[in-house]
Amino acid sequence: MKATYEKLYKTLDYGPIASARGLVAADHILILFPPPRKVLCIGAGNAYEAVHLASKGYDVTVIDYIKAPVRKPKFKQIVGDAKNLDAFKDDEFSLVVCCECIEHIDEMHIDKFLLGIKRVTTFFYLTIDDKDDPPYHSHLCLHEPKWWIDKFEGLGFTGQMFEPAKYAHKVGDRVIARGFPSEHGVNFFGNKIL
Repeated sequence: MKATYEKLYKTLDYGPIASARGLVAADHILILFPPPRKVLCIGAGNAYEAVHLASKGYDVTVIDYIKAPVRKPKFKQIVGDAKNLDAFKDDEFSLVVCCECIEHIDEMHIDKFLLGIKRVTTFFYLTIDDKDDPPYHSHLCLHEPKWWIDKFEGLGFTGQMFEPAKYAHKVGDRVIARGFPSEHGVNFFGNKIL
């Protein structure tokens, strides 16, 4: 895997590829929301999930404060603030993916951020850390899973939560049984109420 990604990336200093939560999420997304789909990846960092999804036939757009250091990206990159998704049309994307980003947004902006996601997509896939991230301490909105579920439901999202460290989900005759690298956090996927 490392050799493959070294051909794509200018640098690999943003988290180990083998345990990247975005890659695990992308594998889960392939089964839950198969391509083709127009996908928005929010706060994708090195965009491991975007690279993986684009290689599987998704039309991917990434929005983050920085461009991912990908040599020849097969996805669109927008440098910007995902707290403001006004540049996108209603239901422009069939899926929004946001892995390990929401907890970096100040709590006073969470409702606007989530309502922006709800406006631009039909389906969503979110992973949210609920623990501090030393030595950076960059998480501005840390809450237990119940707080997040109540938040989603209060804003009109419907969906399903799965355990971070071990989950199994049946889609048709296929069963996903895969663990995330970390054993904590909130993992939520579903659709807005139409």
